[in-house]
Amino acid sequence: MKLSRIFLFPLLAMLSVALLSLGMTAAPSRSADNVSLKEFPLPGVFEPYVIANGPDGNMWFTDREGDQLGKLVSGTGQVTLYPLATDARPWGIAAGPDGNVWFTENRGNRIGKINPTTGAISHYDLAADAQPWEIVAGPDGNMWFTEFSGNKIGKINPTTGAISTTSLAVGYRPSGIAVGPDRHLWFTSVDTSKIGKHVPATGATTYYDLGTGSIGAYGITAGSGNSLWFTVPQLNKIGRITVAGQVSLADVPSATSQPLQITTRANGEAWFTEASVGKVASAVDLSNPIQEYAIPNSPARTIGITTDAQGDIWFTTLRPQGAGLGRFTVTPIAPPAPGAQPAADPLPTISIPGKVTGLKIKWNKKKRKLIARWGASPNADKYQVRISKHYKLKTRAKKIKKFRAWQSISKNKHAFNKIKKKKKYKIEVRGTAKDVEGDKKVKYFKTR
Repeated sequence: MKLSRIFLFPLLAMLSVALLSLGMTAAPSRSADNVSLKEFPLPGVFEPYVIANGPDGNMWFTDREGDQLGKLVSGTGQVTLYPLATDARPWGIAAGPDGNVWFTENRGNRIGKINPTTGAISHYDLAADAQPWEIVAGPDGNMWFTEFSGNKIGKINPTTGAISTTSLAVGYRPSGIAVGPDRHLWFTSVDTSKIGKHVPATGATTYYDLGTGSIGAYGITAGSGNSLWFTVPQLNKIGRITVAGQVSLADVPSATSQPLQITTRANGEAWFTEASVGKVASAVDLSNPIQEYAIPNSPARTIGITTDAQGDIWFTTLRPQGAGLGRFTVTPIAPPAPGAQPAADPLPTISIPGKVTGLKIKWNKKKRKLIARWGASPNADKYQVRISKHYKLKTRAKKIKKFRAWQSISKNKHAFNKIKKKKKYKIEVRGTAKDVEGDKKVKYFKTR
């Protein structure tokens, strides 16, 4: 089965859906939780897809077949719809750092934003064949997105609207995107069995093989510690990948469930939709059983999913009776017994190294060396250093962009050789811990 079938839902007649509340109890993993479900109807919505917690505290979603955005006020269930251009096919949606809600138009080949207070919508054009999918607020203040047909990831400045893109490996075709615990951009491809990592500060892109043959992943989200969660719909699996590229996979209990979108709660627990069987599931880690929750009044399709500020799980549904949103509220039944120890997470937790201190440069004119020394970086087990290519003394600092390759060392000292006289250099040092890089310490130096 090709993945595209996951997304091909028929246009359905719209009928009213009553609000529904019920209680569920999950089988114990680390601890038993009470899980209650409430559903909200979406009149006038054809295919609710991706859902996001808006900066205004409301739930925002894309309606792909209806060419519109929607907002649901979580306290009252009131729904407001915002029409877009015909055949825009809105797909991804996310809250931005500027207080707006940002979204992609898959067929319109545009990035859009909507002011949650006024409803005003603005658009920013991409290449004609871009087909943007998912979008996320990046660690650098930009909004990052994937271009499926354009085979690129891109970013847009929320203030200026300036767009820049990065081409990926031939045939990659990115789909999902998320910010990892290492503050880098991680993205998936439904066409290749690799997950990519992009470092915003350097532009470097790395790929990690999932060991799934030619089958790729779709949904991705940051997890606890140093890992991310992802889904592999065509293999009926979910997985975790550490920031160092270590991959673990697990089967979803329901056969051919097609796990699609995925999110995490504050405790690192993953929740994901099972598009083909009308369920939502949760996983503490891959060493514990996956808990599944069937949505009542099936057949139902569960598609997008997200977490709100209170830790509740929201998801989109599509039934013959119409479209809706669901909300799971998770309440611990009881604290663990005195002296009980939680199960160990198989993925270790590491800390991001702090910035190095006291970077000093010394010039050895006779030996044509620049000797760099610096103080310790908290949590670092190694250091990386690099130096720019030489520039004329009048060169502005912001124009110094070409560097020699990073070098990994274990000491707080390094000598750069073959340095030219009367030139300007830029030296950068950062701490590392198990392939997680800390912030760079930068120094400019003029040789005599």
